[in-house]
Amino acid sequence: MRRCEKMKGKFPQGSSQDSLLKNRLHAMGVAQLLLEANLSGETAPSFTREELERSVAPLDSIIHKCATAQKKWEQGTRYYRQLQRMIDAMQTAKELVCTALHALEK
Repeated sequence: MRRCEKMKGKFPQGSSQDSLLKNRLHAMGVAQLLLEANLSGETAPSFTREELERSVAPLDSIIHKCATAQKKWEQGTRYYRQLQRMIDAMQTAKELVCTALHALEK
């Protein structure tokens, strides 16, 4: 998330890179709040269905991008492990978002 925040303002306003970055930051922000609430045992913040649904696609995109990049490295290398940690984190984030979405449906 810090890397994405560092990139804010470096893309032209309204460009596809700018909107992709904004969507990723939003998705990771939602996931971070859900994770913090989950870990602390507090009630999760309330998000709208639209906010949660909007968060799934960027998380899927990050997972796919990392999985594709991971194929370029041999298992056990530093980059492979780094990408695996990112994939694991994004899958956890996606699970939290999907769980919150399902809770809204009840």
